[in-house]
Amino acid sequence: MPLTVKEFGVGEAEFEKHLNQMAAGAFEDPCTPSNPREVSVEDMKKIYIAATKSISAGIDFSSIKTYSSVLKAIEVIK
Repeated sequence: MPLTVKEFGVGEAEFEKHLNQMAAGAFEDPCTPSNPREVSVEDMKKIYIAATKSISAGIDFSSIKTYSSVLKAIEVIK
C-alpha cells in the first residue's frame, strides 16, 4: 500500500493546486469531530504536506484519524 501522496502518483504541482480544497474537505469530513483532539484546516494542510514528503511535520499523528480523508482527497486529484 502506498504510504505517501507521491507514491499514489500525484505530482507536486497537482498537489499544490488542490491543497486548500483537500484540507477544507478533510476538515469538513464527518469523521473529523470524532478525533481525540481538535484539528484545524491548517493542521490538515500540514498532514497532507507530511503525507507528500513522508515526514512528520511536527504533527503527532497518533491521535488523528485522517487517513481515510487523505485517500478521498487523492481520488479527487486523480
